[in-house]
Amino acid sequence: MFFSISKLNSKYESLLVRLLFVLGVFLFKIILDRYYVIYGPLFSYLGLKFQPQVENVQILNYLVTLFTAIVLPLNYRKPSNVFLLLLYIMSYIPVTVLHAFDVTASTYAFLFYTFFIVMLSFLDAVRFPTVELSNYSLSKKGFRFLLFALISITLVILISHYGVNFNVKNYSDIYDVRSAFKDATQQNRILVFAFNWTANVFSIFLLAIGLAKRKWGLCILAFVTQFYLFNLGGNKSIFMLPIFIVFVIFTIKYLEKFSLLAILYSFVFMAVGLYVYDFVINDEFSMISSIFIRRNFYVPANIFYYYFEFFNFNPHDYFAQSFGFSYFSDSYYETDIPILIGKEFIREGTHANANFLADLYYNLSWFGFGLGILVMFVYFRIIDFMALHKNRLIVIPLSTVPVISLMNSGLIVNLISFGLIFILLLLFLYPKEKKYVSKP
Repeated sequence: MFFSISKLNSKYESLLVRLLFVLGVFLFKIILDRYYVIYGPLFSYLGLKFQPQVENVQILNYLVTLFTAIVLPLNYRKPSNVFLLLLYIMSYIPVTVLHAFDVTASTYAFLFYTFFIVMLSFLDAVRFPTVELSNYSLSKKGFRFLLFALISITLVILISHYGVNFNVKNYSDIYDVRSAFKDATQQNRILVFAFNWTANVFSIFLLAIGLAKRKWGLCILAFVTQFYLFNLGGNKSIFMLPIFIVFVIFTIKYLEKFSLLAILYSFVFMAVGLYVYDFVINDEFSMISSIFIRRNFYVPANIFYYYFEFFNFNPHDYFAQSFGFSYFSDSYYETDIPILIGKEFIREGTHANANFLADLYYNLSWFGFGLGILVMFVYFRIIDFMALHKNRLIVIPLSTVPVISLMNSGLIVNLISFGLIFILLLLFLYPKEKKYVSKP
């Protein structure tokens, strides 16, 4: 009798979570729509358009979005579900907004992105055969030594070349510092790799361990390292990554089965709060909303559609400008594609980096979505398997870090330059913990 009641309550609880999730998606889309009505015309000089679709298309746009909210898997114990949720909130929903308010946005691109989300949701039930990894994990002492060695090597490379400088003295300096850093590292891949691997993998790994194990010295070291890298390269994402890690660990640890709802509604409350602050209290948009709403949501979604518009009529490049392939393949284009797209659709000098799906389309046409689904499916199964054997408070936030870079760069760049392969390798070597060897 008790078992039946518990099972029944569990079903009602799952239904409540799903209903609240669909409601949250609906609210988030509404507030992003409201923001775009203002930002679209206001930032037309930066490439945003305001040419709304007809009413029937906008209704269909909402119905498709709500359908994806119904099928999206919501298991807080699975890193793949947290990853897909963040990609869905931060990338897919803004893509739906741009489609609704830009009649020139490719409907095929919108539907293929929807297909991508739905397919990964349905493939969530597929499992790989379980294998034993105990012989390959390092000891805690051995892993700490490896991590400190990697951080030390990359920091020595960077400090020996750049010294210890604090270039970002105020917000207006960020873009100049970032441009100067790109120019300085453009011909030196070792510096690029050392910078990106430290910022997106090694230091973040150190921070996650420190937070999960309450080793505050490790946390301080990680924050100091990120602060140095932020001042060196002027990348706002480096400044935000520690906040992202803290937020994910907090929600997973303390909110558990409601953590995915908490992640969604944090975005809803942020957007609503900024909207009220901007247009109810001040009657004008603020710099912070321009960064968090326009730059983080609309700009990547807008560039996503630019790539589809441009390469619908121009040759695909088959990774000829990507690391490795460029040594034996000739590109159709003399200019780097992000610079070409920026010049074509926004303004001279703009570096329009696409997300990984737009980059796959640029290289492989519509077949790129198939490759994207395959790569994400394999990645999801790997990180879910890691969660069976490792501390989830470390596996989940670290395996979801690539969401941010995937929103703004291509797949190969993420695998190599931004260290996605390194993340998997370090998670593979991270020590097992018996209490986490269980089904997610």
